[in-house]
Amino acid sequence: METVTNNEQLINFETIIKNLSHDDSDERRMAVYDLEEFEPEKTIEHLIKSITDENRAVREAASEVLENIPAKLSAKLLTPLLGSTRIEVRNIVAAILVKYSDGVVDELIPALFDENEDVRKFSADILGLAGSSKAVDGLCKSALEDEVTNVRSSSVEALGKIGSSDALPSLYQLVESESGPRSEAAEAIGLIGDQNSAEFLHNKISEKDPLVLFGVVEALGNIGSMISVPILNSMLMQTHELLKKEIISAILKIGYKSKKEILHSNCIEFLDILINLLGDHDEEITELVNYQLSLNPSSVVLDKFLRYSDDMPSSMLVTIINSASQYEEFYGNVRGLINHPDDWVAYTAIEALGNFNSDQIADLIIEILNHGSGIKVVAAINQAVNLKLESALPAIKKLAEGDDIELAGTAERALEVFKS
Repeated sequence: METVTNNEQLINFETIIKNLSHDDSDERRMAVYDLEEFEPEKTIEHLIKSITDENRAVREAASEVLENIPAKLSAKLLTPLLGSTRIEVRNIVAAILVKYSDGVVDELIPALFDENEDVRKFSADILGLAGSSKAVDGLCKSALEDEVTNVRSSSVEALGKIGSSDALPSLYQLVESESGPRSEAAEAIGLIGDQNSAEFLHNKISEKDPLVLFGVVEALGNIGSMISVPILNSMLMQTHELLKKEIISAILKIGYKSKKEILHSNCIEFLDILINLLGDHDEEITELVNYQLSLNPSSVVLDKFLRYSDDMPSSMLVTIINSASQYEEFYGNVRGLINHPDDWVAYTAIEALGNFNSDQIADLIIEILNHGSGIKVVAAINQAVNLKLESALPAIKKLAEGDDIELAGTAERALEVFKS
């Protein structure tokens, strides 16, 4: 076995270091990877230099190697590069520090007060992603005192991500101030989610700055306290159209977080605005409304929604059908949806027919079996089995002998059930 002497190692290391300055970027990149064979204490400064290389592939190689080096060795050397005039360097250094997570907190807290504003801003951003409560005091000081609004905003947003109630006094102070990141501070209060903050925010609903008002409404939704619902409802009657959507969203979030049905207890204007908003196909609002409709809503609420069924997303119609099938009065509405162009809606409507007591159901099922197609016929077969409709047997037998393999299979299985 060959033994590599210390002298040979030294020569090899020196060759690698020399190649880090090679004219060929591929040689520089390979030299960066070769540094992995040596102790990080010996290579760290060279890797830091390579992270600023003009070639992207070399920088990415240095990033890969640095990510595997203990943060305590590299964080202090990397942090000043957050202030690089080259955005590509700032971004790759920030990405490395983010991956270090908790390992960089102690280095980045002092960096909140660096003379370079980019260093301060990026440090705040990364501390927010790290989520360590150790950074709260430094971030609060930065949020209140930094002379650059962009830095203050980043510090406020970081406090919201960390979610410590220790930040609330500073955030309250910012909302109360006449300038600075006031709306961001309101949003951060909401992200922290302390129920006691709701009362503080209630006092801000007459705020004249629309951005701050948006932040207050969003925060109340995120806190999720039921005591905020009447306050938000009162705002619907006297606010700008653009804010109404945020208020509706906030009320729905409160219902979701509280696990309570809030559609019936809200004002008529709330339902009118909500139904109009559904035409925008906002995914978040649709999901929140679906949740509400799954909580056994009143017939008054269901009637309101069914009147506008043509504008409803399919997922919502399915939820409405399932809830409406508990009320005999909605038989006509559900029956009308069996011809909906969305197969999912039509299938659900046919399934729901079995929950009604109408004498017309048997004839309707047979009509679908004889003249329907695709998934609607599958639903009708299943419903005939569930209701034990022997009058449907001739139509099912005909389907079992048909050319549609899938329908024939479903029909044959249904006939087996009837025989058993």
